[in-house]
Amino acid sequence: MFGRGFVLGGNTFTTFDAPGISWPEGTVAQGMNDNGQIVGSYGYGGGQRAFLLSGDIFTTIEVPNADPSSPTYATGINNLGQIVGYYFDAAVWKGKGFLLSGDTFTTIEVPGATNTEAHGINHAGQVVGYYETNGIAGRYGFLLSGNTFTTIEVPGARDTELYAINNFGDIIGLYYTPNGNSHGFLFHAGTFTDIVMPYGWNTTPRGINDSGEIVGNFNWQGTEHGFLATPVVPTTITVNIDIKPGGGPNNINPKSNGKIQVAILSTNGFDAPEMVDTESLTFGRTGEEDSLAFCDHKPKDENKDGLKDLICHFNTQDAGFQCHDTLGILKGKTIQGTYIEGSDSVRINPCK
Repeated sequence: MFGRGFVLGGNTFTTFDAPGISWPEGTVAQGMNDNGQIVGSYGYGGGQRAFLLSGDIFTTIEVPNADPSSPTYATGINNLGQIVGYYFDAAVWKGKGFLLSGDTFTTIEVPGATNTEAHGINHAGQVVGYYETNGIAGRYGFLLSGNTFTTIEVPGARDTELYAINNFGDIIGLYYTPNGNSHGFLFHAGTFTDIVMPYGWNTTPRGINDSGEIVGNFNWQGTEHGFLATPVVPTTITVNIDIKPGGGPNNINPKSNGKIQVAILSTNGFDAPEMVDTESLTFGRTGEEDSLAFCDHKPKDENKDGLKDLICHFNTQDAGFQCHDTLGILKGKTIQGTYIEGSDSVRINPCK
């Protein structure tokens, strides 16, 4: 079998091969950024070498101290051209991840791990992958943000492997149940969701973009197939808001030239300051009123639940409240395009 790399743009497939390779060696594309730069690996002398394909220029990535008889993989690249992957360091007899930024290599190694594999990187430089603590037994996902490693495990799983992260922090990967069955998953807003093809087996997500579209592979009748999964999101999700936080009743004078403060409250699955597209917000008697003045840059825990809330201010007269209105309604979208809506009680005063 001779593997070839490919790019699918629209309905057009374009294949490519590493220069000079021959059967049975092949080329595997594993990551691509918005600039069209591709990273992956290719067969060389019975092993695997990492590569960067930028335009028509094909460059082999030689990691310092990598064992030449062992495989080296490049698995992810962001828009800054930063590349992550993993290799085997024979000097200490363990696998390590790497980050290539410009001409500088940095080792990625989870403290105490016997093997570390880096698989994905987003534009903020956050890296995901997995590590082992005892040979191949016990795989744990990790997120590296700055200099901080955070372990991510699917509850009840025997092993967790992370493969990609988008710019909103959504992570995809694979986990194994105690009996050895594998499942793909999406980790979004603190929640794990299974990704399983309706037919076939071994569904493995490999990449996710900022629209939440996921690509990967699965096995059907002994043959590997690729897939594209498009997220199904609710038409509208309900959010909790607090009009004029700090107590009630929420008296509003519709003739006032002032502003109405509204807190959009976070929950364990909804991080309002991070997830709300503030420019999309409308507020008033119907929720369609273009009344937004500004949102505070610094979030605040208004309801004292330990979660930071988004505080926004709306022009009172633009909110359009009328005598006998009893609800103030807020509408908008998340940064991923999901519609949100929330309401809280109001009392119009004076009402004549």
